[in-house]
Amino acid sequence: MQKTELKTSAVELPAAVSPNSHEANLFRQVVANNGNVDGQTARSFVNNAFYGGFGPNFSFEKLDINTRVNLYTSVIKNAEVTPNHQAMLAGLHETLGFDKYLAEYGRRQEQKLEQALGNKRALEAAWKAEGRTSTFADTVTKFVHASTQMTNSEKIATLQFIENVAARADGRKALEVVPFHDDNRGSIGLHNGMQIKINVNSEAFEKSPTTILNAVVHEGFAHNGQQVRGQKVVSGEIGPGHPDYIVGKIFAAQMLTKAGYIAPTNALGSHDAYERNPVEMDARRLGDAGARILIASYGLNESVATRLASAPHAEPSAPANDRRGFRPDLAPRVA
Repeated sequence: MQKTELKTSAVELPAAVSPNSHEANLFRQVVANNGNVDGQTARSFVNNAFYGGFGPNFSFEKLDINTRVNLYTSVIKNAEVTPNHQAMLAGLHETLGFDKYLAEYGRRQEQKLEQALGNKRALEAAWKAEGRTSTFADTVTKFVHASTQMTNSEKIATLQFIENVAARADGRKALEVVPFHDDNRGSIGLHNGMQIKINVNSEAFEKSPTTILNAVVHEGFAHNGQQVRGQKVVSGEIGPGHPDYIVGKIFAAQMLTKAGYIAPTNALGSHDAYERNPVEMDARRLGDAGARILIASYGLNESVATRLASAPHAEPSAPANDRRGFRPDLAPRVA
């Protein structure tokens, strides 16, 4: 298993910064501590980086990844959910260079989905093991092509099976899939750390079954998988050198704190800022992959598959400080 490199590198003070200035002292403090500083210091560093305090040529990517992710965690800890804080988070999501690590993690997770949802023989055996008299092939085909002939309970049971299989592939406990009713018809699904909630009143539940397949993987395999890895980083079960260490620290900062996540309805009024959350970028990728694998495995209608990429994943209406999977009792204590 490939390990994540955590080498630290000596970062020289930018030439534009006077050696005896406040900015120089701030820069040295953050670099010397590999980003593990108090929240006020971290936020002051980021403001200087954004607004030219370290000169016009400074880039966060001159810092090693361990320092960057520690700085990100430090910015978030003890922060309040304010427009300024969320604007800082949105800026960091664009500049910290996390995409490479999310992509590597995403490829590993997609391989698990391929093994779990692309193996028809294993799926049928697991379906029978749950006491079903039909075949999963018939059920998932009906779900996609004739879902109006299924009851809501039958649909939820199908989604629960997909979550069970995906959870086993990821080595975690499956969440309960439950229906809920939201008058917002654009609301599709929600992960709250203990359940996957599917809006049976959504337009997608009625008209776009592949979007619902996408949603159950997005909320369970992706978001719960993120939460579990974040918890394991906090507990020390995942440590430096583990392939999931860097992304686990990002997930912990976003999902297990009060101010780490930019909700769909946010203080910035920006849906793009929500979509650029690292946890949402990862979940969209894995949700798309899960639905695509099922569609391909069972030879379902290609026209349905092509709609998947453009189908929006909408979250329920939420206050600006809402976050996927937040559990106060699991909030990390990261120095």
